[in-house]
Amino acid sequence: MKKLVLASIAGLMATATPASAAVESLVGDEDCFGLGGSCPEGSLWRADLGASFFDDNRDPGDPFGTDQWDTFVVPTYTHDFDLGSATPVSASLEMLISGIASTGSDVDIDINGTVIDSIPDQGSLFESTTLFSFSIPTSLISSGLNSLVVTILTDGSDGYAVDYSRITVETGMSAVPVPAAAPLMLAGLAAFGARARKKKS
Repeated sequence: MKKLVLASIAGLMATATPASAAVESLVGDEDCFGLGGSCPEGSLWRADLGASFFDDNRDPGDPFGTDQWDTFVVPTYTHDFDLGSATPVSASLEMLISGIASTGSDVDIDINGTVIDSIPDQGSLFESTTLFSFSIPTSLISSGLNSLVVTILTDGSDGYAVDYSRITVETGMSAVPVPAAAPLMLAGLAAFGARARKKKS
């Protein structure tokens, strides 16, 4: 009988093991700067993407600052997502950018007024399309409705294009025990208690 009780408790505890989940927010879409199709890293914005993608091929459905060439503009990307009561464990930012950082200086990535990282000057690679990934401090995120504003802090002299901006937040959630496990545990405890009373009497 003790084995039944212990098994019941172990089963109940197993169902309450914390689980993880990911919440994602995407600004823009993965359509190769409005040109459609795939857009592999290393694509040259002049030779492979074509000069016409500067403005003509911008996807009207995308927000300002994506799928078009920007110069003297510092676009921001607002990511809204709801974590509910989940706790953020880690977070990351992913951006597909073409033609950035040819000014000889780094470009800072700012989230809600905090610089989280920088894009180093790309040198001769500045004409290529590059997928950048950055880690976001969880201190910038809290449970409940969240809004993170991403800003690319260029000096205003560099032209570039952003295909999309994606933020992914990994959360730790307290799983709810499976209802079927509770009756099993209670039945075991009741049986154990009845047996103990019988022996006592």
